Amino acid sequence: MRFNSGLISCLLLASAVLAGSYQSQQLNLLKRSPQIQDNSELAGARIDSGNSGTFNTITGILVAPILSGDRDSAVAVWMSIDSDGSSFGCANFVTVSLTSTVTADGTQHQASMRWFPNPVVVFPLNIVSGDRIQVTFNTSDWLSGSLTFNNLSRVQSVTKEFKTDSLLCGKYADWMVGRVMGVYGADVPLANFTTLTIQSTSAGLRGGASYGPAEASTLFQTHTDYGVVKPKTDSDSIIFDASGL
Repeated sequence: MRFNSGLISCLLLASAVLAGSYQSQQLNLLKRSPQIQDNSELAGARIDSGNSGTFNTITGILVAPILSGDRDSAVAVWMSIDSDGSSFGCANFVTVSLTSTVTADGTQHQASMRWFPNPVVVFPLNIVSGDRIQVTFNTSDWLSGSLTFNNLSRVQSVTKEFKTDSLLCGKYADWMVGRVMGVYGADVPLANFTTLTIQSTSAGLRGGASYGPAEASTLFQTHTDYGVVKPKTDSDSIIFDASGL
């Protein structure tokens, strides 16, 4: 059997072009310097998938903070997919959060998730300040998924499966800290904390590539009456510095 040398050359060239295009897409997230934006409600890191694909997993370890301040003041730490979806025509999002509140008995913590516009689902976990809560969310078809809260400090884990008609787009992934909205829509006063950490963070694209906060396209910082809450990122963690609070 004889092979056409010209045809082989064309095939090799096409394969090289396709491979280069794929690698270029995967590197899109790595080449961008993040924009710094002020925000009145939150601070954190957001990754825009751009042309690299769509996010279908997000994970991280939330460290339950020690808070101070006025009674009923609070802070929320969360990770999400498509939380800013309305800016590109995707109305739905998933947010997984740990809400911490100052009470007469100390800091209380509640783990929850919301697949908007569906109601909030609270996870029954025993959490105290300092506990490390590993969170893993995965969606296979944008209309269903699973979420696990695993309290690494207490060997307690809860997993729930979800099905919905609220389609995700998978464009954004982010890790944030911010204010808590009260029952009647007004913000709850922000509690005081020195540092707050999200560890072992990653967001996965359908197809296998994963990225951490160091590849963020946008970093948000929020101004308070006591100072500025700023995110500091590395390859797999975010530290929120609020030493002025």
